[in-house]
Amino acid sequence: MRELIKKKATEDHVMTAAAVWEWARKEMITLHGKAMALTLLEKQTGRDLVYRTRQEATGGDIFRLLEMALFRFLSPLDTRPFLQFNISYTIKQELQRIIGFGQSKSDWTYWHILHWVKVQSGMKLDPGTVCCDFEMALLQGAKDQFPDAKRIGCLFHWEQAIRRKLVALRISEDKIKKVMTLGALDTLTVLPPAKFERGIEFVTQKVPPTQGDKTKWKDFSKYFRSTWLKRYDLSTWNVHNMLEENTEIGAKTNNPFESNNRVFTDRFQRSHPSLMTFIEVCKDMKLWKRSGETPRNEVGMSATARAH
Repeated sequence: MRELIKKKATEDHVMTAAAVWEWARKEMITLHGKAMALTLLEKQTGRDLVYRTRQEATGGDIFRLLEMALFRFLSPLDTRPFLQFNISYTIKQELQRIIGFGQSKSDWTYWHILHWVKVQSGMKLDPGTVCCDFEMALLQGAKDQFPDAKRIGCLFHWEQAIRRKLVALRISEDKIKKVMTLGALDTLTVLPPAKFERGIEFVTQKVPPTQGDKTKWKDFSKYFRSTWLKRYDLSTWNVHNMLEENTEIGAKTNNPFESNNRVFTDRFQRSHPSLMTFIEVCKDMKLWKRSGETPRNEVGMSATARAH
């Protein structure tokens, strides 16, 4: 079992130590059965062996695992051993997707990422609408780089945030379902701003508060006004004015981008992978795939997981 663990630990650096031990345990049982004389390493001993084996293989420097033979070919006359370059793939003369990696979700991070998105288009990118997560830094970056675009947050995330708040206030599940059903809370996204007070009353009438939860609904009302009427600009989730102006809204969610994030994140066995694991997964999966046609006057953005 010790040899199996050492072999697997050096071959697969993405697999966690616990997963390596479990794999080796099952292999031993498959090969030898549950024989009385079969002695297996304890889980903690096996995990320690994985860490020690990988430490010895790299000398503590994970970048040694990334070393590979040099290969390049530009011209037989070009003797340069190394060349830095970037590649952008186009389909039908269009950039379908740009993937960027950043260390933090700060204002400047998004400012620079979106700036280089514009650079990739030769500074010609001029979207009519921008759909993105409800992140203040991302919304501000979109405003700075695309000042004439209509910014709209992902309405799926808007409903998710509201649902989480209702759950946190311990409002019963049946009442949450009534509020979140079609024709209730979602009507606020298309209601004229002047009729908001009546709109909120309409939503609360869907679920008449009982004596035991009046305080909870009062707290929810305070949360909704402070968050969605003050902190975030009303235009980021209410599309009434866009509809009045006949602005084309290709999508009110960034679900295709979130789907890509989910597929990407699911490849990791934990939420904060090591740098080595992150790189190996990126090498292994097909990051480039076409997600479908996107209206030319619309830009969608989303944030994804980060490696530590």
